[in-house]
Amino acid sequence: MEAVQRKPLNIAEINVGDVFSEESHYVYLGEKNNAHQFKHLESAQVVNLDSKYVTELLKTADQFEEEIEVGVEDKEWTQKQIDDAKKKGTLEADSEVRAGDLKLKGIRSIWADIHTTEVFSVCFNKKGKALTKKAFTAAKDKQIQDALAQVGTGKITLEDAFKVVQDNPINQIETPEERVLRGYKVQFSSVSGFYDVVDMDIEDDGKGSNLRKVNITEIKWLVIGGIKYIVE
Repeated sequence: MEAVQRKPLNIAEINVGDVFSEESHYVYLGEKNNAHQFKHLESAQVVNLDSKYVTELLKTADQFEEEIEVGVEDKEWTQKQIDDAKKKGTLEADSEVRAGDLKLKGIRSIWADIHTTEVFSVCFNKKGKALTKKAFTAAKDKQIQDALAQVGTGKITLEDAFKVVQDNPINQIETPEERVLRGYKVQFSSVSGFYDVVDMDIEDDGKGSNLRKVNITEIKWLVIGGIKYIVE
């Protein structure tokens, strides 16, 4: 399986709080005496690393040099796309690309290609919680009262009020909350689509308090290896 693309990080763009990884994991603390200070998360020790070590051996979740729009699933070449690309010169005339060949990986494949604990930033929707019976009833009552209030001010007719309520049913599941997580994978396969990851912005209490779940179908964008993958 093709590996995730990599881009070198830019030492001049490191900011306090950026997160990095090689086989270990670090949080950047700042520059002191011509050395870069990091907190080594596995040992909780402060270590000094020179610029050469940082740029050549560390990877960061906070920088990207390229943005690529992708789908949820892989995209394959069609014969028409191949013919058009050859006419435009974006594909060599003697290219061996055939209909059905992989054109662009989707976020599922890109995520699946992360086989290490390399750091990344990922934006996703958290699972929405079900409203309690009381909250659900209150939300419906408020919707009705709001519609009737507009009728009372003459902004809409009673018939329009009924249509507003019919066309906008109250969802019993709260709107999913969007969040950004910076961390790394500790689970590399999943039947359910939910993966355990370590959130590096949460202090570990030794009991897994910094473990979070990411749902692959709810990912909105992913930054890894210097590239930001944006889900269309």
